[in-house]
Amino acid sequence: MKKVIGLVINFIFRLFPVNEKKLLFESAHNKADGNPLALYLYIKKNNINNFKCIWLVSKETDISDLDKKDVRYYRTIKGLFHQATAKYWLKSQSTSSIIKKRKNQIYLQLEHSNGVFKKCGYDVTGIHPGYPASFTREWDYFVASDKRLLAEIRSSTGYEGKGVVTGVARTDIIVNRSEELKEELLKKINIQKNNRKIVMYAPTFREKDLTDWTNELPVKEFGKMKDCLFLIRLHPQAKGINPKIKLPDNVIDLSRYNDTQDILLVSDLLISDYSTIVWDFTLMHRPTIFYMYDLEEYIKERNGFDIDIDKELPGPMCKTPEELIQLIKDESWYSKYNERIEHANKEFNYLNDGHVCERLTKMIIDGYFKK
Repeated sequence: MKKVIGLVINFIFRLFPVNEKKLLFESAHNKADGNPLALYLYIKKNNINNFKCIWLVSKETDISDLDKKDVRYYRTIKGLFHQATAKYWLKSQSTSSIIKKRKNQIYLQLEHSNGVFKKCGYDVTGIHPGYPASFTREWDYFVASDKRLLAEIRSSTGYEGKGVVTGVARTDIIVNRSEELKEELLKKINIQKNNRKIVMYAPTFREKDLTDWTNELPVKEFGKMKDCLFLIRLHPQAKGINPKIKLPDNVIDLSRYNDTQDILLVSDLLISDYSTIVWDFTLMHRPTIFYMYDLEEYIKERNGFDIDIDKELPGPMCKTPEELIQLIKDESWYSKYNERIEHANKEFNYLNDGHVCERLTKMIIDGYFKK
């Protein structure tokens, strides 16, 4: 019955022409964030080309960054109609839908990753079946930050379609940052710095985090460092922090906060592990600690990495909470990683020049993206 309903809906909506000026934006994980949000805000702010912008969201999505007139909801007639009639689909995740893309619609996959780090997809198993992953089949273009990411996507998904290297739209706000913006974001996030060092802790997910509460958080150790304010940002796919864990007053869980870039911009120090979020942070030449408490286990789980962690990490690695706290306290190591940071920026950020949104928008207007 569901299949029949889908066929009927697609038939009806195909009676309406595709609107050449309509852009459909979509993220995932109940958020409106990342590259689609950055591009959307740029187009809206500059009122470019009289585009009609539509955001597809769920009922739980924080839409405070969006123009409410542009918001439509998943699995509603209005949402399905706009999906069926928008010229461009601009997504950072591949989400399923009853609507099938038409021949004269163009899907730009605005990948959420910046650069490469952990292995993904076929590269984890080492088994390449010889055909593309199903979620790539509607992509017309994969929009990548850099050449290494484009190669990794082809290897990890079997994607054989068109790819373009443009840089990452969401990094524009980082490159064009100011102290005024930082103060605005502190108010937006509703945190008080009070002369404390702001430390963002953003671990990637482990497979068990997808279904179980996250427990491996050094919050007791964080709580003892009253001269620091810790902002925890779990991966969007993680279920969340175990509710039984009581967070100290100087530790705030921002895992459900809408846009990661806001948190990066107000942070003085980043703690991560195997996440590509670190390449966004290196754009600001700020220090990063790699807390890899489960390194050997993670290597087995992911079949290694797409970078050489002995040569390319732009910061020190540690495995115990005690080592982590010592590195947070000791700032003498900061300058030792300047060359690694420069290397990372040359590898992954060479097109992140503060004009990525402008560049992508011009490519859309000029008709660069074709079937």
